[in-house]
Amino acid sequence: MPNVGGVGASGRFGLISMRAADVLELAAAVRPARVLPVHHSTYDFYREPISELERQSQGKPFDLDLLAPGTSITLGE
Repeated sequence: MPNVGGVGASGRFGLISMRAADVLELAAAVRPARVLPVHHSTYDFYREPISELERQSQGKPFDLDLLAPGTSITLGE
């Protein structure tokens, strides 16, 4: 459940959420069946749109679950 959007800046705090490349690196390391990005459509100030993760995830060995705001799923199924 990566926090995505590439939010942050250079300096002391740096990025405080993941970019698509970061999510793919994490997925390669832990090999999940599903990736459920969070906060991908919540704010207007993201540096990287969720469409970039969608694009880079095509053909990868995991399902990318993009929930619309206000919806939910049951995990563990």
